[in-house]
Amino acid sequence: MKKIFGLVLALVMLVSIFAILPASAEDNAKGQWNVLLNSGINLNYYEGGKFVDSVEVAAKEMGVEKMIAGNTMSVADYANGILKLDTTTERTKTLVNAMLNYGAAAQNYFNYNTDALVGTPVSDTSALKAAYVPAASVKGDASVYYGVSLVLEGTLKLRFYFFGTDVAVEYDDNTQFTMPYNDNLCYFDVDIMPYAISDPVTVAVGDTVITYAPINYLYNKAINPDTPKKLSDMVASIYAYGVAAKDYYVNEGCSHDVIVIDVVKPA
Repeated sequence: MKKIFGLVLALVMLVSIFAILPASAEDNAKGQWNVLLNSGINLNYYEGGKFVDSVEVAAKEMGVEKMIAGNTMSVADYANGILKLDTTTERTKTLVNAMLNYGAAAQNYFNYNTDALVGTPVSDTSALKAAYVPAASVKGDASVYYGVSLVLEGTLKLRFYFFGTDVAVEYDDNTQFTMPYNDNLCYFDVDIMPYAISDPVTVAVGDTVITYAPINYLYNKAINPDTPKKLSDMVASIYAYGVAAKDYYVNEGCSHDVIVIDVVKPA
């Protein structure tokens, strides 16, 4: 017989990831879940405190149950469990709600399961329009550089496009190579953490140095009157998600060390 234990909330932060640990877990052999937030969203499963497996969940699929080791859970169900806890801090609730609203905006944007939105897309772009936006720049020979976009499907990424089919890119003190896009262009992706959407990313091809922040893309879409509503809601929702993530990261003691907060002992 299953005995229902008290709800458990935990947050784990490593060098470039943080995780919201289970809001609820049953005292049985089936184990525990957690949701890990990095450039994407991962639903992880544990048995006896040991990691079993993980599945990456696209933002539009937060409401979809995923199966690991014969057990199912959705990011939305997990998140809603966190929101029901009396012990959950307001800052954590803001982050979780912002994540769900981002998921709902992605559902609308990709026309995916729109009859069952996991949250409410952010439609007000005023905060994004008023945000500080660092200057983007291209230094050196600009002819090699085509442009940049923010990849919205799956994980959040900045995608830099270059003329050519195989170009060496300097990023994070490493030389990496582009992926072919078409006969004339190639691209290079940089994963973006949700709390770092205002942080400039710098890549170089030879003497050409490009600096661009994810918020440059979000802001440009927000101020453009021709931006379709679904995309406008998407960028506003991503911005709100990023603000909430940054606030949590800065103010809840997150560091490179693993931390656990608001743990509720079993009743």
